[in-house]
Amino acid sequence: MGKAVKYAVIAGTLGGVVAVVRSMRVTEEAPEGGLAKKALTTAAGAAAVGGLTGLVLDRRSARKLAKKHRKLAAAVAASGLVEAARTAGPKLGRKARKAARKTARKTQKAAAKAAIKASAKASKAAAKAKPAAELAKERAMWIGDAARPQVEHAADLARERARRAVDVAQARLAS
Repeated sequence: MGKAVKYAVIAGTLGGVVAVVRSMRVTEEAPEGGLAKKALTTAAGAAAVGGLTGLVLDRRSARKLAKKHRKLAAAVAASGLVEAARTAGPKLGRKARKAARKTARKTQKAAAKAAIKASAKASKAAAKAKPAAELAKERAMWIGDAARPQVEHAADLARERARRAVDVAQARLAS
């Protein structure tokens, strides 16, 4: 949930700032209440998109981390076999101890190699995930920008309908 909250806060802040900057550029702006409302709706939409993006990225990283922990647990289990061979050493014959030591060394080397491979694969996966996260972030921002005109239009229509409803209600009360 950490990434979802961070992305929602960052995207909401950026969305609000972008709405205010765009509105300030236009010289013929509606009253200040319209500016605040526009900034608030834009920030809310951007926060929703940012939260969704953060949630997706958070779940992906959790899955990758779980996979890495499974590989590490297998390596630790292999090292448990090494300890068992060491403790059984004095109770075995000379040839058996030699074979157990040889097997323990091989197992230990294999576990070390597996841990190194897992670490390398994890770092490669992290490197590959970074551009994907940037792409997802860019696409989410693009979608937010593309949806903004429709949301603004819908808000304008709702505002006009509310004004009409108020006029009708006032006319009924007056008569």
